[in-house]
Amino acid sequence: MYLSRNPFTPDQNECFTPIEYLKRYLNFVIWDHQNPLEHFPACLSRDLRFLNSFEMCCLNSVKSRIDWTLLELAGCKAGIWREPAGFQTWLAYAWKRLQELEEGRDFSTLWQETMKEKAEDIYDWSINTPTGQRPGFTLEQFKIACERYGFVPDLKLVSLCFGVNLHKLTIFWKQ
Repeated sequence: MYLSRNPFTPDQNECFTPIEYLKRYLNFVIWDHQNPLEHFPACLSRDLRFLNSFEMCCLNSVKSRIDWTLLELAGCKAGIWREPAGFQTWLAYAWKRLQELEEGRDFSTLWQETMKEKAEDIYDWSINTPTGQRPGFTLEQFKIACERYGFVPDLKLVSLCFGVNLHKLTIFWKQ
């Protein structure tokens, strides 16, 4: 049974208003920064390095990436972004890998073969969607979204979320 790593991860079918989503995004990212992902030592081995690059090497990595994907999907549902075609393909594979790892099984060799064979299909949305139209924020994109939806965030939280100096952020936010 899937238990998110990040307590601010939205449920798969949870819907937010744009402002609710922007608040959740800040809390999610701050929590994620404060609780860095810990890989198992084997994830850096030659055998799992390829799966590591797909964020499929261990239970912690798969959970973290699922959490991020669910957050990004919630942003699509909130109308912040348009969901790219095929965006959920990776998620379908991740659910299978998660189930396997939660059951104490690890068919990493089979997963490596699958990921090599299916990489183009799994990441097609990433390859064929222009950067500015993909789910996810840069600081500038976050500011634009806040302005668009009338959200006035606590700049201390924005500073923590994006790892920028509060003074510089305050100047940037006023521009």
